[in-house]
Amino acid sequence: MAYKDRNELVLHDLHKLLEYKDSEKLRTVIYSYIFVFSRYLGYEIDMPENITLLKDVSVRDSNDTIIERIRITKNQSKLLELETLRHDAKKRRQQRYMQNKHGSETMDEYQDRLQLRRQESYQEYLKQKKDGISTTQVAKNLHMSRGRLYQIITAERKDGNR
Repeated sequence: MAYKDRNELVLHDLHKLLEYKDSEKLRTVIYSYIFVFSRYLGYEIDMPENITLLKDVSVRDSNDTIIERIRITKNQSKLLELETLRHDAKKRRQQRYMQNKHGSETMDEYQDRLQLRRQESYQEYLKQKKDGISTTQVAKNLHMSRGRLYQIITAERKDGNR
């Protein structure tokens, strides 16, 4: 899909949402996106007088960003039959996988490699913890956030109990 096609579809979806959303705050966000996309595509648009456009919206915003800012739910995207601004988590995961630098491996191989990295990080955590190093320092040594390390620890403990 070309950028122009994507932008026209987003603009079409935004007009559908404008009729659906009641919140003045969300309507301001929608109008701001409509203005930016219309201007980018070279369309003339009449904006309501009472709307103050936001400056932090861009044509370059990802669909996920727009969905989050306008608070579009899965049900809303189905109800309004949105073409671009919809929740397609599985499709996005597959796209991210295809964009991965290891695109030659299968999805199973990719997941196995991630699992192996998680196990290696957990083993390194156990080893350093045994040496008396704090969890925060272990996370720094492994070049990851402490939150991510806690996710790994939790996941590995769950896998160990199965």
